[in-house]
Amino acid sequence: MINSKRQEFLQRGTPFFPIQYYFCGMSEPVHVLPMHWHMEYEIIHILKGAGNFYLGRGNEDLKEGNICFIMSGNLHGSGDSAANCIYESVVFDINMLRAHNYIPDVFISDIINENICVNDVISSGNDEISDIVIPFFEMIKAKSDGYELSVCGYLMQLFGAIKRNKLYSKTFSLEQEHNIRSSHIKNVFKFIEENYDHQIMLEQLAGTAGLSPKYFCRVFHDLTHKTPVEYLNRFRINRACIKIMETNAPLSEIAASCGFNDFSYFIKTFKRYKGTTPYKYRRFISINPEKN
Repeated sequence: MINSKRQEFLQRGTPFFPIQYYFCGMSEPVHVLPMHWHMEYEIIHILKGAGNFYLGRGNEDLKEGNICFIMSGNLHGSGDSAANCIYESVVFDINMLRAHNYIPDVFISDIINENICVNDVISSGNDEISDIVIPFFEMIKAKSDGYELSVCGYLMQLFGAIKRNKLYSKTFSLEQEHNIRSSHIKNVFKFIEENYDHQIMLEQLAGTAGLSPKYFCRVFHDLTHKTPVEYLNRFRINRACIKIMETNAPLSEIAASCGFNDFSYFIKTFKRYKGTTPYKYRRFISINPEKN
């Protein structure tokens, strides 16, 4: 699954069929989805469990069966509560649907031009949406002969259902202001990913966003429901978990490589976010290799 704090520039599928399927069923921290964004659109389908996700305009408590739509450029990610949540997603370039001039594409153009905004959650029991999205995902996974045509067909059906059920809203100035504030914070996520192993001061993060420290803290909390320090510490601990799973490096070395100069503080913070010590976490991983 996507594991970047920054804007992603990955090639989805192929240049001729820019669409990519992801399955997220691993144990944490790998499938806890850090805040990130990309210019493609994304559909998320919750297969099992429940958790809290940030979907671009706010936090949503999602559960099995929920289907979500991520607009281009929107920040999104999941919290630790989604650690036991199994989900799948498809990331795609919407322009592949506009290559055929035989269909009226005013609705899709309005989405691309941000004149309208598709709802974050487009199905929490809507049978019409589910009856399109479930076989859509199955078709992408199977990749049977001619699946590309079927996948595009399902996407067109989905946008038709979204329009028919009015699962969208006009873009108002309040949402535009929200997007402007989000654009300030996007640079902060990139800065954290590239510098989490060094000491990071609040003033640096605020400066990266181009905001005063006080206003930055307020905007950051509004978007993530966390303080910058809480967010940074959780990011560092998740990186530490990955290093514990993938290397045999001493825990003190891992702590330092994740920006913790005080080992006792690392242990305390690790336990706060993971509910166990790094020693027990490593032991659990060693005797449960399938969790790796």
